[in-house]
Amino acid sequence: MPTVCLGLNGTLFWKLGLSDATALPEDWLKNAVSVESNEGCHIVIPRPGAAELLVELERHACPMIYSAQNEEFIEKALLQLSIAQGDPDTCTDEEYEKSEAFYDHYVWSRDQCIAGPEGFRKSLGTLSEFSDNSINDIWLIDHSPERVDFPNHVIGVAEFTGDPQDRELFKVIDQIFVN
Repeated sequence: MPTVCLGLNGTLFWKLGLSDATALPEDWLKNAVSVESNEGCHIVIPRPGAAELLVELERHACPMIYSAQNEEFIEKALLQLSIAQGDPDTCTDEEYEKSEAFYDHYVWSRDQCIAGPEGFRKSLGTLSEFSDNSINDIWLIDHSPERVDFPNHVIGVAEFTGDPQDRELFKVIDQIFVN
């Protein structure tokens, strides 16, 4: 089964400081969660379609998170996004499936990135050395293919900036699973 890595900030969600969130339209913050980590408190706005994409990927691949964020923040953000999907005792089966989609992923964080003058780079080649898959079976869904060692293995999406009308991940679902 192929491994499909997912970037976080700018891909599955948008992370911003508390003071930055006050300038946003109220409807942009409707699904936002607060995440407190050793980096401080941040607001995370999930991208429309993020849960749906994760649910669909679970059926066909081994999804994992590969982010330049620190691991503590990643784990806390994914937990808060999972909780925000609904109470497992009262939510629908679909809401529960979306909730579970955010939780319990294998994570590569900033610690597994390559630091450089332009920022952190993700190495799918290194990931292939540590996984059961060759590079041919490892993909990344991200908005920054120029920061990956195998850019031809990146399914590019436009950077997410919090707009609740964003439909990029739904387009990815259609490209990967419908065609």
